[in-house]
Amino acid sequence: MRGSTALAAMLLAVAPAAAQTPPPPPTDTDNQSITVKGRLPEETKRFVETLSQPSSTSQQLARWNTPICVVTMGLDVPHGRFVIGRVEQVAEQLDIPVDHKRCQPNVVIVSIPNADDFTRKLVKKHPALGRVHGYNGYGGGGLAPPSQIHQLLEPRAVRWFHASITGASSGPDSSGFDASSIGYMASRIQLTTRESATLAFIIVDPDKVVGATWDQLADYLTMVALARPELGADFGRAPSILSLYNADGAMQDKVPSLTREDRAFLQGLYESNPDRAAANQRANIVDRMRHPAANTSH
Repeated sequence: MRGSTALAAMLLAVAPAAAQTPPPPPTDTDNQSITVKGRLPEETKRFVETLSQPSSTSQQLARWNTPICVVTMGLDVPHGRFVIGRVEQVAEQLDIPVDHKRCQPNVVIVSIPNADDFTRKLVKKHPALGRVHGYNGYGGGGLAPPSQIHQLLEPRAVRWFHASITGASSGPDSSGFDASSIGYMASRIQLTTRESATLAFIIVDPDKVVGATWDQLADYLTMVALARPELGADFGRAPSILSLYNADGAMQDKVPSLTREDRAFLQGLYESNPDRAAANQRANIVDRMRHPAANTSH
């Protein structure tokens, strides 16, 4: 995990964007279970598969299992606080620990003019980027694949990369974890590992997000930070705040905020058992999205 936190620290030296009009306060939301009705099981399954990508290391879905520490760079103070507050608000609704004190940032949101040039320099200086995988922070790494670099360099309103770590199922920081112990338990479903998020680095181009409300943008950034979708996935027809921008980066203005499906997915991801293979995790999320009342335990 030390690799990703060090990377976050190195990437924080960016220029601030111009100040803008302060936004309204965040809208309160409830914590009740959300059922996705009126959609076929195949549609819900397709939505979950589009939104979730297994780690190449553990073949499990990564999620935040340790406290998040959110920071913004390049936004004026009111907007920065608004975005941070929105991410933290939704995280707390999902029982994701939030560190409100002085902490090492692991959710980094950067708004910077000339984002294309900034990203090119970033890739050149840190070609590994989100490829910070390993066991308890050791090992893993390597250059990001060309496809990932290509997606990151494409001009977009918002672009991002994530890092995660494979750790023992008892927790990502368990000491003495032996990589050779990875394997299936007696059930052949429960694994001895879990994939824990360690970094979300999000780059916002202030010239390309013009037109979105601050509620829309904050919810979009929240979904990117907590759901950890793959950059370049096609959300154009998805019932999600992630459909706000199409594949070319143009704003579509389809949804005003996190959708019912977004919230149901997040609930399913963070209420389900993280110590499973990706296929089982996805199936459990689909089931929880459609029948939340029948799933009351992890």
